[in-house]
Amino acid sequence: MLKVKVYADRMSQPFRAVLIFCKVNGIEFNEIKVEISKRQQLSPEFAAINPFKKLPAIVDGRFKQFERPEESIILNALSATVDFTTCESIRMSQSVDKTGLRTLAVVTKADKSPEGLLEKRLVQVQGMIISKTLPEIVKKINEKLTYKLT
Repeated sequence: MLKVKVYADRMSQPFRAVLIFCKVNGIEFNEIKVEISKRQQLSPEFAAINPFKKLPAIVDGRFKQFERPEESIILNALSATVDFTTCESIRMSQSVDKTGLRTLAVVTKADKSPEGLLEKRLVQVQGMIISKTLPEIVKKINEKLTYKLT
């Protein structure tokens, strides 16, 4: 029986999660080293395995599994004492997650926020998200309605 091939760099946190999963579940695998520091994941050979050029990639015979950008979740840990609307990590998230659907924010130090300020900031962020995603939601609803009626 062929072993699963895991293309990875040990410096990659997602690979370490795969490594732990395989060890806990007794899955034997061949680790194939792909060095991020040498940009080996950008090579045409690796692109044939994973067109998104991300690590890790898992190959079991003809089956290939790899992370797709649309499957990623962005986690923002924000202090309640900062202005969410101008926060650098939020801006960075918005640059890769235009709709905000994959971004999750965790607010810390809520007890340090002046009375009512945290609620006001959360309402501002919710308003931004709704205003950005509403047109896309309406478009999808209309497309499904049109499809169902035809």
